[in-house]
Amino acid sequence: MRALADQVEALPVTVATDVESLWGWPEHRLRHTESWVYAHAGDEHAAEAAQQRALELYPPSQQRLRTQVRLHQAAALCRNGHIPDGLRLAADLLDQLPAEQHNELVRAVARQVAAAVPDAERHRPVYGELMERVRV
Repeated sequence: MRALADQVEALPVTVATDVESLWGWPEHRLRHTESWVYAHAGDEHAAEAAQQRALELYPPSQQRLRTQVRLHQAAALCRNGHIPDGLRLAADLLDQLPAEQHNELVRAVARQVAAAVPDAERHRPVYGELMERVRV
């Protein structure tokens, strides 16, 4: 991630400030990527810092992307043993996201939350509720 951050810093200003196209790479994309990587790697502190910064950078209108970052938080909660909290956060986030914003990527990130739950903990009703929300 440090190498990627160094590369992002070296990008031309026109690329680093392009928030409208897929070809731009503004800071929020770096922080979103860090959020996912650090959350999955178990680096709780780095994940939290990246998530906080990504949420600061994403405008409220980017609700789907903000939800994805918050789902990273939910997965990290589950990985760190806070399973009911992580599952409830994920289910609540999906409920708060307008239905027209639900796409396969959002469902895939939510399924990553469920995948972070150990098999022995999957009996919880909230686990089943989350799985119902992410089925197509």
